Amino acid sequence: MAAIGSQILPTKGPFQGVAEHSSKATQPDQEIATEKRKLLRYAVDRTNMHIELKQRAERVERAKVVPVSPTKVQSDIHFKAMMGPEYNSNLTAEEKVALFFEKHEILFKESDVTVTKAQQRIFCEMLQQEALHSKSVAFYHGTSNVVGFANDVASEFRRQLELHSTVDYQALRPFDDIFSDNMTISRLMDIYAGNDLSRGFQACGISTNIFPFGSHTQRYEATYHYFLANFTQEPPQKLLHDFLKRLRIDIDPKAFQAIYDQYICDSGGVCYQIFIDPEHIDHVAAPARENGGKNSLRKDGARLGEFSKVLQEIKEDPQKNAEYIQTVQARLYLDPTILQHAHIKTYRAKPLTPEQHHRYMTAIRELVERCVIDRLERSIYFPMKAFKGTSGRPRLVKQLQMLDESGNFNEYGLMTEDPDDWVVKIARLIEGDRTDDLVQLMIDTPTLDLRKTYDDAGLPGIPEIGVVSELYKGPIALAVYRALQGYRSKHRHLEEACQHIQEEALMQCVRLGDIEEAVRLFALEHHKDTTSTDPTIIKIKELLGENARIEIIIAHAAVIAIEHNQSKMLVWFLKKCEALGLEKPYIGKETIAQAIEKEHFDILKLALDHGLSIEPKQSAVINERTQ
Repeated sequence: MAAIGSQILPTKGPFQGVAEHSSKATQPDQEIATEKRKLLRYAVDRTNMHIELKQRAERVERAKVVPVSPTKVQSDIHFKAMMGPEYNSNLTAEEKVALFFEKHEILFKESDVTVTKAQQRIFCEMLQQEALHSKSVAFYHGTSNVVGFANDVASEFRRQLELHSTVDYQALRPFDDIFSDNMTISRLMDIYAGNDLSRGFQACGISTNIFPFGSHTQRYEATYHYFLANFTQEPPQKLLHDFLKRLRIDIDPKAFQAIYDQYICDSGGVCYQIFIDPEHIDHVAAPARENGGKNSLRKDGARLGEFSKVLQEIKEDPQKNAEYIQTVQARLYLDPTILQHAHIKTYRAKPLTPEQHHRYMTAIRELVERCVIDRLERSIYFPMKAFKGTSGRPRLVKQLQMLDESGNFNEYGLMTEDPDDWVVKIARLIEGDRTDDLVQLMIDTPTLDLRKTYDDAGLPGIPEIGVVSELYKGPIALAVYRALQGYRSKHRHLEEACQHIQEEALMQCVRLGDIEEAVRLFALEHHKDTTSTDPTIIKIKELLGENARIEIIIAHAAVIAIEHNQSKMLVWFLKKCEALGLEKPYIGKETIAQAIEKEHFDILKLALDHGLSIEPKQSAVINERTQ
């Protein structure tokens, strides 16, 4: 490695004082600094891109999970104890929540929080998640959106530095070195019992309920109250100051404050639903009462201090232990070896739309990426011991050093030995919304296989993560699909590629409300049309010719409308059937079954009312649920 200023660096590495330039730096030194900056940006960009690829694949997998009917969940212990004879284990999540609020209406009216119907649905979702994670133990922690924002920022730093890619990854504490090797949940409770507001406890522990409405008569002990009341805290920039200072990141915290002000200052409180494997419960959880005091349960004179035993005891007879169930809480020791692998779901009292959430997370990611690049370029110092959970140093550091030492880059800034170069390039082009370049790449690559599974060859230990066609999501699919139409006849390999992204392109039309374009895309794939006086069909005919049957197009459109719960689209196509004197399309049993599982009963009832042919048993289920 060449010299920086007058100092000869003994080893390679991206942290060897790259940006600590002096005014006497020579031209070669400046060129080295420039190249190192490029290396850092490439490595961080590539890391974030791979994280995004895996997150997309995980979202696709999660979307395939069939919802579980939340009839028997952990919260039933609380409902059964508090509702008494009115409780029925066969109640739906909506019925349980509505009955609980109805039974305790006076209590909530006297409280300083209000509960909207939308927020009741959030509590229903919590129960549904309990059902989906029925083999885990659930804990609930409520806080303000200010603390939630600080956690989101810390999580993004950890995600980039440690290459975490799971979409539900949530860091509740920024660093690992605060967790002592000899600290346990028992020792934590011995030291801080009755004093969970102390800084010592808050450094590595949190107060939780084990039911969404636990401690409901003690408002300042209840998760739901912190969630709905959104108690004001210090501003985000103050909460983040120590964290940024520890990493020696030279940025004004107001930059993060601006993101908070723009996106979530009005989003209400935050609730974390934390699912932990039962085998780890007694290592991280302890039964507690208000202010963190110990709260063991006694049976036949025996003291049951282990949380798993307490949970089992109250589950066996909730009504007998109703008084204890109302007061029991849990204190969690946030041991990173366990909590970093827990499934943590985040709820907002006033949820963002998917588009708002995407913009919010993108803003955080871009600002954090800038901080990481500047930080790694600027100084040799890095708080390695803060990342105890990653063997002493963040995985990004390891990868940067590996890349710096290899020097194997091609003209595209990609590692020449990476077998997935073209997958990486596709992802980069999609991320940059470079449709023309993406289309040209597809035209110039006859061997391109969108069915191919890809993995992250640059990150050892991460398994196969998806199919290349899953990269084409959202508006880019429609833009690419349209652009490729003029090349399909000349380049045969594009035919199969178009088929793999056609459905996503179609759904983008549906999201945009462009029904005519949706019909046209169907017709393009089936090469079918017919004569008609309908103006929409005439437009299709002008584009496609006069050789085929419109019934095929309408039948496919009706199926897609039901699959994606698009009522307006379904009505539109059914009116076309009536206007053209066509037979109503038949909707297959599998499509109806999937819609029933997703509880899309309104559109199914609409289909029945418009005379669509549906199996009698399925019709009976739809009529029963919509009465």
